[in-house]
Amino acid sequence: MGSRCSVVRPFYRCTYSGHTRHTVVVLNSYFDMAGHSPSTSLVSLSVSNSSQVPHSKVNLKRARILVRSHVAHHTVPGYVACNEGENILTWERFLRPQISFGVPMERMLAGEDSTNMVNRLVKLYKNEKYILYVEQVGLNEPAFLVTFKEAATSMSVLRSLWQAHWLHEHQLKPSDDVFDWLEESLTTLGDEFDDFIDKMEGAGWDRSQIFLKVPKEPVLVLEHLDQEA
Repeated sequence: MGSRCSVVRPFYRCTYSGHTRHTVVVLNSYFDMAGHSPSTSLVSLSVSNSSQVPHSKVNLKRARILVRSHVAHHTVPGYVACNEGENILTWERFLRPQISFGVPMERMLAGEDSTNMVNRLVKLYKNEKYILYVEQVGLNEPAFLVTFKEAATSMSVLRSLWQAHWLHEHQLKPSDDVFDWLEESLTTLGDEFDDFIDKMEGAGWDRSQIFLKVPKEPVLVLEHLDQEA
């Protein structure tokens, strides 16, 4: 009698019958990286069914793939194409653009005139549940810093992610003003984010399955967030 062996591929499962399928690759791309043959058993890399990411669930890494595609090409891949492009061995800190979530305002200010800086940022982001600023790191490409307001949700994280990718695609020129650059990105976000969500749903993603964690702290609490600065 043939035995049934469940083989886990990245974020989806296939079931194979027969002894000859017992050593099917767990992660297809791993063999190219590690130099193993398909007959090698990678028990230590096996992923249990309980740890699989459901097809339609949008975590941070998937959100990056979807946002990057929309910003660059105005398209959103379905979950099969998304899984094929997803490298689960890549750490978040090595992804580009570099984005730090839950950053305290003090790091954003970085020696700037705090009162003037805060007022300008509050006014600029009055319609968002987060504030995003850019950190210039020497001659390297900029990193993006995000702090969240009290009412922030997964959708707030997704919006900040879309803005950061747009800024990464449209680099600031030396002669440009950083606040004009941020304002342009927010205008584009307002114009195109609904199209992004529509294309997500058209590709089979469920907006109720967007799970992007909002850092518990630090949280931006300002009494004048809804006032004109």
